[in-house]
Amino acid sequence: MLEELNIINLLVQIPLVAAFMWYSLHISKNFQAFIERRDAAWQATVKDLGNQVKRNTAAILIASKKDSGEFSRQVLAEITGDR
Repeated sequence: MLEELNIINLLVQIPLVAAFMWYSLHISKNFQAFIERRDAAWQATVKDLGNQVKRNTAAILIASKKDSGEFSRQVLAEITGDR
């Protein structure tokens, strides 16, 4: 009698544990996808800010020099990576 009760209790718990495991994995997968989207957006923002800083630095250096000829083109190419 006691053994039958233990088996019944076990059979009731198996679907509950399985449902909990499925839910935990589902939530974990959704969270990971969110984190990846957040990281991609952050990396794009940082890259864009870096490019803006390069452009602004080039503009300031060019504007600060009296001769805007060859020197300005060299500075702009050096800062933006165009060689």
